Amino acid sequence: MGVNWSVIIVCFFLGISFYVAGSRQKDKYKSAPQVADIDFRQNLVSLEGDRLKLPCKVIGSPRPFKIWYKDQRPLSSKYDNRYKFGRKALTIDPVEKNDSGIYNCHVENGLGELWINFTVKVLTEEEVEDYDGVEYDDPDGKCQEGPPIFKDKTNGEWIARPEMSPVEIKCVACGKPKPTIKWFKDKQFIDPGVTGGRYNVREYQLKIDRLLKSDEGNYTCVVENDLGKLNFTYKLEVLMSRITKPVIVGPTNQTVQAGSDARFECKVLRNDLQHHTQWLQHYTVNGSYRDDEGQPYVNIIQNISVSQPEILIIKNVTKDNAGWYTCLVSNPLGRDYQSAWLVVIGKGLG
Repeated sequence: MGVNWSVIIVCFFLGISFYVAGSRQKDKYKSAPQVADIDFRQNLVSLEGDRLKLPCKVIGSPRPFKIWYKDQRPLSSKYDNRYKFGRKALTIDPVEKNDSGIYNCHVENGLGELWINFTVKVLTEEEVEDYDGVEYDDPDGKCQEGPPIFKDKTNGEWIARPEMSPVEIKCVACGKPKPTIKWFKDKQFIDPGVTGGRYNVREYQLKIDRLLKSDEGNYTCVVENDLGKLNFTYKLEVLMSRITKPVIVGPTNQTVQAGSDARFECKVLRNDLQHHTQWLQHYTVNGSYRDDEGQPYVNIIQNISVSQPEILIIKNVTKDNAGWYTCLVSNPLGRDYQSAWLVVIGKGLG
């Protein structure tokens, strides 16, 4: 009874396909540290006594090692128990006046390093009181002599907006002399001069162009003139959007004749953010596709189409082209990858 080699070959490659699908979540390609957050404030103002959080959320493989500095000196909770070093942020609670300065989050993992810098300004209540605020004109020219009064709270007390969308929070008031306005988030003073463009304060409105989950909280406007003062607090809720790391389908296993062309395609199902596509060709060392740490041996394929990076075409294939290929797609929120095999058949391929 003869051996049905075609059945054995098909079963072999099906087994490899199931292995790739089952193990793709376990594999981690080596990469230098990258910032995981799309956007964050790098200039912060805090009121003395409040809690201050400096975000430093990064990704990388191997997992990056992180050190925090203040004014070029390393920080440690051993010398100040107000410091709490989390995986995603440094928290200082309570914050003190002498915490003002330059903070650096240094991240490295042997493949690269990354610096994330912050400027922190801590104000006392007296300094906030002395701040002149933003002056704005009479909205419709009908304000009468007296302390400020609210004319319109258009947003209501509760505002909900999707993540990455803009929002405008308004405090329209009337009064003579001309009133000024100050804004606070969760009791932390918002200084328009040092927010690094995160907040845009103009007359009676505060605008955020791209909302993040960290923008969620209570926003208070304080409006005053020489005759009086009033305030109003809005609760801003940031709704999680559908923007995620890439999700891809393909490529699929290919069997082609020697001398013909092979074509792999990697479809990106979610394309909310600009993404980067790479094609990798795996190779073996001493018969193994992985090193001692379980990381795959790969070469980055350079000759792909700039206009269609999701398609890999290998022309005039030979037995040297046979093997394991991976499509790797990444954006600022993460990455996804799928693998497939190329089988080259034909005479003279012994």
